[in-house]
Amino acid sequence: MGAVPDKIHNLNSKFRKIYPDIDVFKGFNVPNGINYLKNNNIHNIDILWIDGDHSFEGSLNDFKNYSKLLSNNGFIFMHDTLPNGQNNKQPDWCGVNKTIQYIHENYKNEFELINIVGNKNRKPGTGFAIIKRKQQ
Repeated sequence: MGAVPDKIHNLNSKFRKIYPDIDVFKGFNVPNGINYLKNNNIHNIDILWIDGDHSFEGSLNDFKNYSKLLSNNGFIFMHDTLPNGQNNKQPDWCGVNKTIQYIHENYKNEFELINIVGNKNRKPGTGFAIIKRKQQ
């Protein structure tokens, strides 16, 4: 909710009043985020939006650590998966595209994913992936 951060973090906002059961926090990469969840007795994540450290190492580390807490029917969303669009060189600051490829290659038995990215016909922004645990 980068466009309206005051609304999502303000406990008196309409969003927070409508959805009081949603825990909202930001600024917690690994390991601080894992410690935050443990300290607040949160053991399952239903929806996780990863949009922090955009390096390959940082985004992969967030995925590896937080995915362990994903509920069986939960979703992980990763942002900025291809900021410059499909088939283009990506900016130096972003390695999330490499993380998506790594997940696809190394977690294919555990997770399935779809990566929604721009091309010459559609422009969904900087790309985002939807990842969910495969049902056994």
